[in-house]
Amino acid sequence: MYSLGLDFGSTAVRALIIDLDRGIQTAAAGTDYPCGTRGVCLREEDPCLARQEPDAYIAAMTESILAAEALARAADPGFSPELVAGIGADATATTLIPVSRDMTPLSRKKEFAGNLDAASWMWKDHTSFAESREITELARQLHPEYLTRCGGTYSSEWFWSKVLHALRAAPRVFEAAYAWIELCDFIPAVLAGIGDYDLVRCSSGAAGHKAMYSPDWGGLPDEDFLRRLDPKLAALRRRLYQKTFASDAIAGRLSPAWAEKFGMKPGTPVAAGLIDAHSGAAGSGAGPGKLVCIIGTSACDITAAKFNGPPPEIKGISGIAADSVLPGYYGIEGGHAAVGDSFFWQATTICGIDVRDYGKLEAEAAKIVPSPHSVIALDWLNGNRNPYADESLRGVMVGMTLRTTPAELYRAWLEATAFGIRQVTDILRDAGFGVDEIICCGGIPEKSPLLMQICADVLGKKLLLPAGHEICALGAALAGAVVGGAFPSVEEAQKNFCRYREQTYTPSPARREIYDLLYEKYVSLGQAFAAGPLAGIMH
Repeated sequence: MYSLGLDFGSTAVRALIIDLDRGIQTAAAGTDYPCGTRGVCLREEDPCLARQEPDAYIAAMTESILAAEALARAADPGFSPELVAGIGADATATTLIPVSRDMTPLSRKKEFAGNLDAASWMWKDHTSFAESREITELARQLHPEYLTRCGGTYSSEWFWSKVLHALRAAPRVFEAAYAWIELCDFIPAVLAGIGDYDLVRCSSGAAGHKAMYSPDWGGLPDEDFLRRLDPKLAALRRRLYQKTFASDAIAGRLSPAWAEKFGMKPGTPVAAGLIDAHSGAAGSGAGPGKLVCIIGTSACDITAAKFNGPPPEIKGISGIAADSVLPGYYGIEGGHAAVGDSFFWQATTICGIDVRDYGKLEAEAAKIVPSPHSVIALDWLNGNRNPYADESLRGVMVGMTLRTTPAELYRAWLEATAFGIRQVTDILRDAGFGVDEIICCGGIPEKSPLLMQICADVLGKKLLLPAGHEICALGAALAGAVVGGAFPSVEEAQKNFCRYREQTYTPSPARREIYDLLYEKYVSLGQAFAAGPLAGIMH
């Protein structure tokens, strides 16, 4: 038997087929979203806007699944799509789609053709930064418990900020939408042929980390709180989900139409959706004491823990939610709003390097010996997610001279990523969650040995890399395997598929000493620009 995992990233969807009997990855294929610039629709006059076309997700998914099946047939004569026992899917979050009651995306309707406000509001769309502050302030006054699970600050990347901004900036779209649905909930519903929003089974992770959902206070924020923001939000709440589901729950069963398209059995179970980073953490072997760093377009630092009673408030992290990373555990998440995007900007725009010459730039950067006087970057090109949770912050570089080279500037950006991860590990440590093991996955760890070595030196710990590829899709495939009956739990599935490469990255004591000094400067600069005497200058 086999399982299919689908990973809807920022620019492409990847399909992975795993062999449940032999515990191996059989085939993988990816397809870029056929819309916008590198899959993202932009508006030149508003750098905070990032949208996508919902139908582009479906087109790319279809092409990827068919391509993965063709590769699986070539690699394994015993493979047949009919042997796929279950399907799992993950996606970026909060990536929101306004839909009608029958689950039709509004962008598909003639009256909203070409209207980006009716398209999918991508996770890195920060147009709602003012609304996020408004929500944070109201919660501090009326319901401070709502902020205990998101590090004390509600983000513009998340559900209620985006919906409230849509209500104000695009009222015609808001009025036409029956509901707004996370991409990780939309895809399982599409595969299952669900044509009624009220029948959709929504993700525990997306609800808990992005929509202020918790059973401890009755689910979503109460109507009175939402009414204080706008009465129409209170009315919307009545149409939204009341219960959520972990990734070991069945969200639906593959519809006859999709089954025929892919050659699979009708009724094949489809797992409840996952946030892409949470799926990557599960596919990397996440568990207590293990921090998984998923490094791609942005980055997330994730662990899992169990509590006796409600979890503690941890200032400076992105969120804590039940059943988000692993069913039966609380997922704890920190992160960084731009990593791969900022590397791309630094290399191409600032250093003037063609993307085909990345290797040359990395080689030059690798020759540089860090010193207490190295250039330091605050990598806030897309705002800061942790520890300041402020999307309006902007990037800073300090310490340049007339002799500073492009390679030094590029290396400073890599070092900033490592410093950001160290801040998250320090926050977790101070909250009582020591990190014994660090696992790095995503597209960048496989492409940048230099970044991995810098991270090892800055963190002072050995870094592990998963043995397979497409680790986010693997986490989704593990969920598919569980709902397909191959394993009793995601943890049991991890034991069969989560392996690590022989290659590891070990810290250098000499470089660690230098990086300790640079890290102190990085933290001091961050505090000064984010909340100290220089606050407000770089917003």
